[in-house]
Amino acid sequence: MKEYVKPEVKTNEAANEGVYAASGEAAVCRFGRTTADKGVDVCQSCSATGGTNGTGKGNPENDGKQYYKEDYVGCPDNMPEV
Repeated sequence: MKEYVKPEVKTNEAANEGVYAASGEAAVCRFGRTTADKGVDVCQSCSATGGTNGTGKGNPENDGKQYYKEDYVGCPDNMPEV
């Protein structure tokens, strides 16, 4: 085993973003998922509507259009994709 080296904490006042230690809990999207998957109905409808419809069902305001894998363009909540 190698010798333990204590990590250093450095700050950069000019930076606009930071890195935070994980609390151990996985991030959850607005519809309760921890990952995005283009094969999941909820992810397809959420992606196709920009996060406004996560029911996994067609939107009645859009003639009940169903969503498919081709409609998935990425997770609006930036969840890791599987």
